[in-house]
Amino acid sequence: MKTHGSKTGGIILILLGAFLAALFSGIAIYNIVTMFDAPTSNWPPDPYAGPSESMDMMKGALAFGMFFLAMCSVPLIVVGAITLKRGNANQKVIMEGRTSSCVIEDLRSHHFKSGWHFIMVVSYKDDNGNYQRYSTHIPKDKYQELKVGMTLECLVRGNECYIDIMNIKVIDNQLD
Repeated sequence: MKTHGSKTGGIILILLGAFLAALFSGIAIYNIVTMFDAPTSNWPPDPYAGPSESMDMMKGALAFGMFFLAMCSVPLIVVGAITLKRGNANQKVIMEGRTSSCVIEDLRSHHFKSGWHFIMVVSYKDDNGNYQRYSTHIPKDKYQELKVGMTLECLVRGNECYIDIMNIKVIDNQLD
């Protein structure tokens, strides 16, 4: 199923993932350097000096932090690349797509901590005559207006589809 993407969102996710990866690398390099015996001077202070219990707690906390950053950075970069790719595909459909029609197959609502999310799934015919599916987030007011089975106007290019969610045009309302 095709989904809506965002170039800006993809770039932000990639940059956030790269920042976390750089932070992870910086912490790892710092830990490696400070693990070796430092010269016997008072400056810079040794972060591992002191009782062995506090040293073990510090090493454990840093190890957990590095593990967390490593686990967060890779998925963010991957999801960012996918979102950026979908955003580029949507932009090409907007620029070069032909006007077509699609039928609403499903309207979904999901509740998360951040609030309600509304999703519309439509089916359409691509340029080869095959049926495809496309899903996108929609605003609450559009979710309340639309019904399963309605025919909407969309743009199609190849096997890609795009619906302007702020300007949804109903072609045929089979429910009236």
